[in-house]
Amino acid sequence: PRIIIARKYHRIVAPIVTLLQRLPAPALSWVFLALAACGYAAGAMALNSLAGGPRPGLLVLVTAVAIQLVSILLHESWHAIVAGYLGTPIRGLGVALMFWAIPIAYVDRTDSYRVRSRRGLTMLALAGIFSDGVVCGLEAAVAWASTGTVRQVALTLCAFQLTMLVTNLNPLTQSDGVATVEALTGSVNLRGRSMLVLRCVVTRTPLRCILTRQPLPPALAVMRPAVRWGYFIYGLACSLLGLVAFVMSIVWIGYWLYALLKGFLL
Repeated sequence: PRIIIARKYHRIVAPIVTLLQRLPAPALSWVFLALAACGYAAGAMALNSLAGGPRPGLLVLVTAVAIQLVSILLHESWHAIVAGYLGTPIRGLGVALMFWAIPIAYVDRTDSYRVRSRRGLTMLALAGIFSDGVVCGLEAAVAWASTGTVRQVALTLCAFQLTMLVTNLNPLTQSDGVATVEALTGSVNLRGRSMLVLRCVVTRTPLRCILTRQPLPPALAVMRPAVRWGYFIYGLACSLLGLVAFVMSIVWIGYWLYALLKGFLL
């Protein structure tokens, strides 16, 4: 499920888009990439060298989550900025429920199909990850230069950013990593096609009424069997991950609700 909360968000990032159009953006993109890579490396080094000691308290976690929400907004803003630079303004900023349980921010990039350059599409997909890398580097610098609560907050944020990197590169979710693969290979709607093949195969089993059988669309029907099997296996893996993540999310939410109620009653 997706809910648009700011349909005119492209107007907010328009000044940055205008500025980039006056600068050598292709060269800046390589600088952006280098800074992001260095930022992630610095974050990992900070966690490896500075982490430890007492477990972060509630204040540290609440502060880190609040700052991380701003970082997520920045992540999505860079998708919108690059889309605007490429001439395809986004349709809005919204919130989606991954696996029907985990809220995530997103920008509607439906019109990105108009971009014909694979390099441009790749940069559009990776813009948010690059933004997170730069922010991770800044957080690592704060961690190295501080002590006490400030260091704990900075290290917690580094952990958040590195976790988001793994999540965003996960090839089995509707992630920036999948969008990058599609951009580099020229494939279209990889997950959507895989789910369609999976659904068509499943509805042909005796578990369903014979009247619900769905034929494959012509574009998929003419593909080689090996390609269709690849789509099927990928769709099955995505579905299994979604089921596991949904169950784990429900258990996690139930655990925290139980902890809150227990603390309130006691």
